[in-house]
Amino acid sequence: MTKPGFYSVVQFVPDIERGEAVNVGVIVGAPGLGMRVRMAERNEYVKQWFGAEAYDETRLGFAKSGLAERLKDVEPSAEALATFRAQEAGQLQLTPPRPMVVKNLDDEVIALFLRLVSDPEVQRRERRTPKPDLRRMVRQLKAKNVPIEPRPPVTVPILDEPLTADFAFQNGVRNIVKAVGLSGRQETALEEASDYGSKGLLIAKHPDPTAGKSKLILVADIDDRQLLERVERLLDDHGVRLVEADELPSFTAEVEREAH
Repeated sequence: MTKPGFYSVVQFVPDIERGEAVNVGVIVGAPGLGMRVRMAERNEYVKQWFGAEAYDETRLGFAKSGLAERLKDVEPSAEALATFRAQEAGQLQLTPPRPMVVKNLDDEVIALFLRLVSDPEVQRRERRTPKPDLRRMVRQLKAKNVPIEPRPPVTVPILDEPLTADFAFQNGVRNIVKAVGLSGRQETALEEASDYGSKGLLIAKHPDPTAGKSKLILVADIDDRQLLERVERLLDDHGVRLVEADELPSFTAEVEREAH
């Protein structure tokens, strides 16, 4: 499910009079979904453009973290962000909010960051693991008349937030299957997994009035075995199952046997 949203670019302007800027972060939001902020962790790109003498490393770092903290109190709307922007002064400036279609805030903010903030080292570490394509699996199951529900409408209880899933099937509980691509950076990937785990826990604790008790199953392709083990343990603690991409044939057979 997509929603109309907005984005803004955070720029570092060392000399306000000259007006020259370099992108150091992005903001993506949508009413009803929230707002995400992604700041560059390093300032190498600033140094490449303006030289080391144009900024103070420590002050710029504090300025970026301070801006991200203040943005937590801003309502996720283009109007509220525009008001916040007008009240900000200093070397960090926001571009006017621009419209965009938002499907998943976490995915959108990373994609926009990679496109607009050009620190090569950060880009390398922020590349995401490929999101497994479950369309073939869904077609195979439907061809065999396995009772599945493609693209089911799912809302995370308490948060009242939509969750886009690939399909769902019943085997005593409603299993909600979602393919995900996680960050290649371990810290960010664990944060993303924790977010999915929290949502899965809410889904399990608050049965749907129509569909009944539900469980979240994530499908991911993670080459880093250490990261895979940590993500799997974290999700398991939240009652969320992780299926690896290379396990899809056996998972497909499992759904064929158990779905009813």
